[in-house]
Amino acid sequence: HMGFARAHSIPVRIQEEGIAWHALNCYTDFSKPTIDMVLKFITQTIFFGMVMCGFAQSTAIDDNLTSYMYWIAAFPVQLLAFDQGGPMWGSARKDCSEKLWKELQPYHSAGCVYCEGDTANPVSFMELRCFFDVTVNFFYYTTIVLMIPLVLMNSVSALDFAQNAYAMTYIPSLDDQEEKVMTIKRTGEKED
Repeated sequence: HMGFARAHSIPVRIQEEGIAWHALNCYTDFSKPTIDMVLKFITQTIFFGMVMCGFAQSTAIDDNLTSYMYWIAAFPVQLLAFDQGGPMWGSARKDCSEKLWKELQPYHSAGCVYCEGDTANPVSFMELRCFFDVTVNFFYYTTIVLMIPLVLMNSVSALDFAQNAYAMTYIPSLDDQEEKVMTIKRTGEKED
């Protein structure tokens, strides 16, 4: 599984002809159709909301041996989720994401294209992509990883624990993809 924080772990390279970066999620890959990006964000938001609602509605944690066994078993799941997210954590993840989008911002105009091989296409929905990327890969990820032990401790059975553990690691990785080098270039003057 690709670490979704890795989308920003490879530095942005400023080239004479534009900016190149390694897109590892659908939000930083401008070749992905807008509908694909929006549907993934909506799905991740629904899943995240369901986790939050379920957690808020859960009863107090039972003070029994099974709950404590689930709590202990949750730590390897939490470590797996940390590993999926790459080496960055907390504000470092947010800072790196903001750096990528700050570097790309000057290239957001009618005269800019992203390049993939020999084809060039207009850049679209950069602000929306930035919002989706930071929301999912910083806010949702951080919240989910921190909540894993508490959510899994509330499992009512071993099967429930396994399903919840899978869901908690799946939600933030839904937008991941194979690494792709993207380049943005200016093709004309920026419009005012």
